[in-house]
Amino acid sequence: MFKSKFIHKLEYVTLGLGFLWIFFNIYFLPFFAWTTGIVRSWLIMHGYLPYRDFTWMRTPFDLFFLSNWFKVFGVRPESYQLLIFTILIVIFVIVYLITRNILPRIKFLPYLFFIVFLFPLFQNPEMGEAFVGLWSILLLGSIFLYFNKRNVYILLIAGLISGISLITKQNSGGLIIATIITLLLDTYLQKKSLFTYV
Repeated sequence: MFKSKFIHKLEYVTLGLGFLWIFFNIYFLPFFAWTTGIVRSWLIMHGYLPYRDFTWMRTPFDLFFLSNWFKVFGVRPESYQLLIFTILIVIFVIVYLITRNILPRIKFLPYLFFIVFLFPLFQNPEMGEAFVGLWSILLLGSIFLYFNKRNVYILLIAGLISGISLITKQNSGGLIIATIITLLLDTYLQKKSLFTYV
């Protein structure tokens, strides 16, 4: 019982330190706001549209999201910084919840590994990359949840996440392909009809 309480306390300490680590990296180390995205979002706020009124090389979900975020928090670098911080917090909470369900005995260790070694991959001031990171983690979590629950409606959620990811950045189509391959492999291993997922 003492060991269990100690592990719980260690878990909460780890979560707290992770939060502080994110906060330190975003607010106390040099942070370079994504000026291109800020300017493009400002243009959308004033009636301009990507492709029609200005050049944009990929799908624009993040620009439209950012323009609405700026309507609430104002068009300034600090607002953008807050959004990146929020996305990272959400990512780390989801990572913790996923590992808590699939690895209950060592649930905080993958979270700790993620913060120490993989955090720099997500500490990207480019909004599209941050959002794709979030969609990737959500998609992973939904697929794991489906394997546990075997509820077809969870696949609908996974499909919606994949679609949002695709309209955020088109090269995230790799996520969709990987998900389809995983489900087809699962179908084969479970010896189910392919129509299970239709």
